[in-house]
Amino acid sequence: TQAQAAQGGKQRLILLVDPDANAAERLAVALKGRGHLVEVHQRGDKALQRAGEASLVVTEWAVPGKDGLGLCLELQDKVPVLIYSQRAGPAEVERALSLGAMDVVSCASAPGLATVPTTGTPTGPTAGTCPRRSSPCSRSRRRGRRSGRCGKG
Repeated sequence: TQAQAAQGGKQRLILLVDPDANAAERLAVALKGRGHLVEVHQRGDKALQRAGEASLVVTEWAVPGKDGLGLCLELQDKVPVLIYSQRAGPAEVERALSLGAMDVVSCASAPGLATVPTTGTPTGPTAGTCPRRSSPCSRSRRRGRRSGRCGKG
């Protein structure tokens, strides 16, 4: 698979953290379809216990146990953290980026997240379907960092 080839044949583990089992499943299917090994957690503190084995943590902003910002603080400079949310405004996006998030995507562009390369760095605009709402999502640049906004849904 693409993910295995970039890692020398080794699948990379992505921890997916979302309290909504349906949203997590849609995103996990998209990531698995790209050859990634995905482990789903509904609590941030549980995912944190496994973060040492992960190549990437993809988390919803608001999760029980330890939220996306808390995961950023704990994992800063150890494991890249990508946060998605329906509610992230410009101030929240800037705060998350300042705490170490590699990116913040509003409305969680599931197929777009599935294209995160094995280096853990997004490479360009993505578009897809939000796992929480059936609306298109897009990403844009703000102050040199990427953030996303949902289209009309």
